[in-house]
Amino acid sequence: MSKSIYALINQLRFNSKAGSELQRRLSGRVDTGLKGFNGEKILYSLTDEIKEYLEYINKNADSIKKADIMEIVMNDSYASATIEGAKTTIEEVRKASNAQNPNKSEKMVLNTVAGNQYAIENGVSKDNIRTLWEIIVKDVCENESIKGTLYRDGEVYVGREDAVIHF
Repeated sequence: MSKSIYALINQLRFNSKAGSELQRRLSGRVDTGLKGFNGEKILYSLTDEIKEYLEYINKNADSIKKADIMEIVMNDSYASATIEGAKTTIEEVRKASNAQNPNKSEKMVLNTVAGNQYAIENGVSKDNIRTLWEIIVKDVCENESIKGTLYRDGEVYVGREDAVIHF
């Protein structure tokens, strides 16, 4: 795996060879068209490793079936919802997708699947981020008091009784 630009900048203090690699990377950065939190452009360096991945994706994109995409969405949704506290299995969620009354954990995953499908079909923008959020938290939101009008109005913490893991 390639060293990060930050690692190269650090290495430059001790190794002049890092300067040519850093210069090559900075000159070859590609604009993703996305903006960061402060409006800055999000760029990436087109490394040999990334070129290989892009070639692989382009070569194999047509062979991915809709069922494979749905499996990827389900696995991603499951992982995301379990980070947020869902306690279930993918198998239970599959069964719950046809049930009338899924439990809260199953609903968290199913909502995330629906949110992923919405994002795939509509993209994600400032204009629809609230709709996406409402799909994902429907009937499972534990932070109603800070939901705000477009973005939440307060902080949300991920953690345990004895430690905050993320805020």
